Amino acid sequence: MHGHRLTTRARPHAVTPLAPGARVSRAPPCARHAGEEAIFLCAVAQELACRECLLTGHAAPADCVTVEEAGRQARALGAIRPAPLTLADALPPPSS
Repeated sequence: MHGHRLTTRARPHAVTPLAPGARVSRAPPCARHAGEEAIFLCAVAQELACRECLLTGHAAPADCVTVEEAGRQARALGAIRPAPLTLADALPPPSS
């Protein structure tokens, strides 16, 4: 978390650590529909969508998966790796 504060943009806000295995239960708000949570990812547009987006045609339901499913698919493909616990975990092992 200390590294997070090194970037200029990140300094003004606080980071609250989650317990291992904890999940964020609140989805981000939809950019198009006030009060709606963006719980889908449109594979074609590569943007978040809400239920209203799917109903009104902003995103085709066949092209969307839930954000949770998108995360599972990305992890299965190796596109997302678990975050290292410490800086030492992130560094390659020393060469002999």
